[in-house]
Amino acid sequence: MGARFTLTLVVVMAAGLGGCFESQRDETFEDTVVLDDVDVRVLNAMADAPELTLDVDDEARAEALGYAETGDFTLPANHYRFRVRGDTGHETLATLLDGAQDNLEEDKRYDLILTGHLNNDSQQVVLFGEDDETFEGETQEERDAENEENDPETDDSPLEQVRLRAAHLIQGADPVDLYLDDEPGQALDGDREPDATLGFASRSEPLLVEKGVYRLRLTEAGNQQNVIYDSGSRLDFEMDQDLLLAAVPNTGIDNADHPVSLVVLDELETRVFPHNDQQGGIQFVHAAEGLEDPVDVLVDETVLADEVVFPDVEPGSGPLGYELSSANDYEVEVIDSATAEDDDPPPPVANKNVRVNRGRGLSAVLVESEEDPASEEIIVLNNDDRPVVTNARVRVVHAAGGIRDKNVDIYVLPPDQSLSEDGTVQEPWVSGLGYLGRSGYRPVPENTDYKLVVTASGDSEDRLLEESPISLENGGNYRLIISGDDGTSDPVHLIRLGGVR
Repeated sequence: MGARFTLTLVVVMAAGLGGCFESQRDETFEDTVVLDDVDVRVLNAMADAPELTLDVDDEARAEALGYAETGDFTLPANHYRFRVRGDTGHETLATLLDGAQDNLEEDKRYDLILTGHLNNDSQQVVLFGEDDETFEGETQEERDAENEENDPETDDSPLEQVRLRAAHLIQGADPVDLYLDDEPGQALDGDREPDATLGFASRSEPLLVEKGVYRLRLTEAGNQQNVIYDSGSRLDFEMDQDLLLAAVPNTGIDNADHPVSLVVLDELETRVFPHNDQQGGIQFVHAAEGLEDPVDVLVDETVLADEVVFPDVEPGSGPLGYELSSANDYEVEVIDSATAEDDDPPPPVANKNVRVNRGRGLSAVLVESEEDPASEEIIVLNNDDRPVVTNARVRVVHAAGGIRDKNVDIYVLPPDQSLSEDGTVQEPWVSGLGYLGRSGYRPVPENTDYKLVVTASGDSEDRLLEESPISLENGGNYRLIISGDDGTSDPVHLIRLGGVR
């Protein structure tokens, strides 16, 4: 059998708003009358966009929303204009969409979705509205009391404990059928009707289900055999939850055969569920300059790479330089290559338990130990390889054991620009980064000829590295690891990872 749920018919308002959308002002709104406040939740589902800010009538209402992140605001019911701006690494935010407008009505609440793709100018605003009422799940005691009072025949239908709505937010994708199951292993057969059918920018009517663990599948509309998305039995619905299940573009690695992810919105919290079969990846980076002997790298006792020396990267340093692996927990071990065949090998040089997540790559970086410079340890970088078409995204890591006692400042400069302009030292791009510290991903405008300068923190005269050209392209994700001396005149070395997928 399929999911245990009941279907409640309600009136749902959904309006897709593009940059050229024109909506007439609702004449019921009077400028001199202050109407009741309306709550609006905002979701960034624009797959190739930078962090977004939503302006309402030219005032920022939700700021710095990453992909699949939410914000909210409250305004009096009225007619409003919406503008979307993005952080592309310039001094001011870039306008990415303007001119969308619509009415926010009293006694409603709204989900305002930023969706579409910048690479084909299909970005738009989608607005879903429903009655502003709090959902409360039904208990068995309440059901029994109602049955006893009304004396009907025994009501053994599913309890209405969780309310779900599903939305199709993948611009350019065909309509889909949705199937929800509360038992693992349920087959899709020709006699089974979908629980909902969704086209782009549409949302289902509410589904009322019992609390429990569910599996959600999306198929091509009318074709059960073409399963586009499968969550697996991983969706844990709890009592009284009022959820939006949003199908969005899958931006992770290994997404060619898995184009859809599911974002579950519970108030302002979001959880992303990539396709159940999607793999993640492991990359090994040798950044321990003091370790001269070659090493072998094992993942759960299987060799990932052998004879690795500083500053090598395995299986590669490119944008998808990962060994694809199923989502799971693994042990990464680094051993001396010379002892790999010993019957009684010595302890590993370093080891680390890591978690590989669906659609995500991680870099296991061998570094000099923070506590003991004479030994090594592994640090883990959980990478975000989502392409952003408006700019490059860059993060830096301080892994230079030879200057472990120094925090560093990092400057990213055009080639014709000096560190000191008109006698004034520029502000660092990243400041005060300590040993084994790492920045988040930061937007940088595209340039194929940047200069990267590393100095001691607060002392621009103590230059540790100056390297050029550094090519950063739109759509690229870059990880720059500051490591130890590789035999050049600079006291530190730069290991470059990532690029454009």
